[in-house]
Amino acid sequence: MIDGLVQRFDVESSPVLAPGSIELRRFTAFAGMHGAGKSYLLAAIGDGLPGWQTTLGLPIENDGSDARLSGSYRLHLEHPAVHEIAYSRPLHWEQRRSEDERHEPLVVTRLTAYVAESERAMAAQETVFLRRFRMIERDELTRSEIDIVGLITGHVYERVVYGVLGEGHDMFPFVEAMRDGRVVNSWSMSASEYWVHFVLQHLRGADANEVVLIDEPETSLALPGHRPFIDEIARLTLSTGCQTLIATHSETMLERVPPALIRHVGASEDGSVVTPITNAASLLSSLGRSPRPVACLLFVEDDLAMQILHEILRIFAADELDRFDVVGTAGKDEAIRAAKLVARSRRLSAMAVLDGDQRECGAADDVSFLPGTQEPELMLVNALRSDVDESSNALRVDPVDLRVALDAVRFSTHQRVFVAIAESLNGVSAEELRSHAIRLWLSDSAVLAEARALAEQLLGRISHARSFVSR
Repeated sequence: MIDGLVQRFDVESSPVLAPGSIELRRFTAFAGMHGAGKSYLLAAIGDGLPGWQTTLGLPIENDGSDARLSGSYRLHLEHPAVHEIAYSRPLHWEQRRSEDERHEPLVVTRLTAYVAESERAMAAQETVFLRRFRMIERDELTRSEIDIVGLITGHVYERVVYGVLGEGHDMFPFVEAMRDGRVVNSWSMSASEYWVHFVLQHLRGADANEVVLIDEPETSLALPGHRPFIDEIARLTLSTGCQTLIATHSETMLERVPPALIRHVGASEDGSVVTPITNAASLLSSLGRSPRPVACLLFVEDDLAMQILHEILRIFAADELDRFDVVGTAGKDEAIRAAKLVARSRRLSAMAVLDGDQRECGAADDVSFLPGTQEPELMLVNALRSDVDESSNALRVDPVDLRVALDAVRFSTHQRVFVAIAESLNGVSAEELRSHAIRLWLSDSAVLAEARALAEQLLGRISHARSFVSR
């Protein structure tokens, strides 16, 4: 995911951006404080390419005379027909149209939550007209794609179909889905659910001549949906051949992007400066994130449960990870007692998160469970057995040796399972084995869905703690 359509963006003069050059990749994420200039940067890049916004048939400019953008810029492209585009703004929209025609079939698509709702509102005004048409250009998602959308939105879908309604210039993107046993579509979805489908539908239809600009993809989206959403945006960027540039504040999303693909946008005397970063830690520091007090104590049965829960929180609640403290105990009874004791606090929330095989205890306000219905050790070992080839490659061991080691621990006590496997393999620690097994186990869509539901429940405990303290 290195080469993109636009390889470099030069700022020659701008009221917001400092002069200089910005190297771009096939997928690039811009991060910075509110008001740093990220949205203006996306607009400046996009304004050099043809961009009659999606299906509205309207120019990008806010009015009929001048563009909202000003300054002089230059795009350097990797394209057989167009290698460089120099442009200055403001520009009358009729001149802009003529300029755009010279650069076709290049196109830029701007995706924001405002654009999504504006298009939906415009389409809603034409419902009588649009209901005369059947959805065309139907694009039905596969089962695995549906599961990914479910992880992002938190809904259980049986079926998802993308398409368009209308004719001629009056064509609107449309979504139709079956979820939770009932039919929903673009008209009946919430703003956050529609936004996810809006982005994914446009990305699925993009190609190598297109630059997709996504401003704050995390908008209105529950925190557990951030990681699967950015993963799917990156996957579609790779599979369609388009170039995707995003601006985001989400730490969860930024942690999924390799540092080489992230650019920091920060203020200076000359305007907003865009610089590459070397690691995620320096980025979070530059964003001014300060330590926050722990709001919720999570009591688990043992060290393995601690590791599993940490990984679930890292996946679905990275932005709030510092608000949790996961504490290991000597079993379910001690975990439950500890949670009940801490729950008396006026400043802290608490919950016991028990292993999945303890579900006969019954759920309660201060008790929840890890995914699954068996002992965690058994489920993790079964995950290793399910894909020995992938595991042996990741652990750098011979597949035959791994199969033998897995077979040899069938009669080991569950506390020693990973120690016993490590002893049978050379150069692999029990910690490394556990970490890989947990990641492999959580890659299963059903397990991941349970993990997301648990994360949402735990995030609710933080909100509860905040509201309780504020009284």
